[in-house]
Amino acid sequence: MKKNFLSKLALVFFVFSMKASAIPSQSANHSLPSTASDSIGLGNVASNVVNIEMNVHEILKAVCLVSASALFLSALIKYKKHRSNPIEVPLGTVITNIIIALVLVVLAFIPLQI
Repeated sequence: MKKNFLSKLALVFFVFSMKASAIPSQSANHSLPSTASDSIGLGNVASNVVNIEMNVHEILKAVCLVSASALFLSALIKYKKHRSNPIEVPLGTVITNIIIALVLVVLAFIPLQI
């Protein structure tokens, strides 16, 4: 009973915090550019695209590293299970998880070519 109440309370808190962060601030300036130097040019658009690509690269790098650490931890747990019962978890599963984790770590450190 108490666990159900706490999960509902956490859900309500999460929903209200998301709604509060979705409301735009009062100080946001939504007006059009006032001068020609403030207008959006091709150079500004190109720099925004490069910034977006850099942000996507950083997000993918973080996802790769988190996934690699999770797979490596999974490989350690599966190896422990393999040591206790080799029939249940084959060693190939452990080796596959370690190889995929290493590939993800290498993939995370490949430089982005812009």
